[in-house]
Amino acid sequence: MLKSMLRLLVKSQSASSGPPLGPALGQFGVPTMDFCKRFNEQSREFEKGVLLNTVVHVRFDRTYDLLLKGPPISYLIKRALEIEKGLSYSGYSSPVNILATNYMLYELFDISNKIQAKVLGYYKTIKGTLQSCGFILLNYENQANY
Repeated sequence: MLKSMLRLLVKSQSASSGPPLGPALGQFGVPTMDFCKRFNEQSREFEKGVLLNTVVHVRFDRTYDLLLKGPPISYLIKRALEIEKGLSYSGYSSPVNILATNYMLYELFDISNKIQAKVLGYYKTIKGTLQSCGFILLNYENQANY
């Protein structure tokens, strides 16, 4: 029987029992050293330091299941555009508007689709995340104007 479910963002191959991961797992009775070993082992297929969505299902007998879901969309976008953060307030224009093309959107979808299982509406999720981060999305027809 399931006691609780934790959703964590952990850097691949970098899990350690120190804060903030150790206390978050400890309050649910998950052995942190065992978790770190298992997580670092399973995350070897990803590049070191990539943020991963991680789901931990904890049972009453203190056993747990670990599920790695891949990096968040916003992380992939920031990494593709080589920026540290998007806009602080969504809906406002940024001082430097970065133009995102449909080709880039397709590439992000292709990368994230390989990482995550088949999810309906994933293309729209990426598009919405781009727009909420303040990026202007261009169609192929509009690219000649810029």
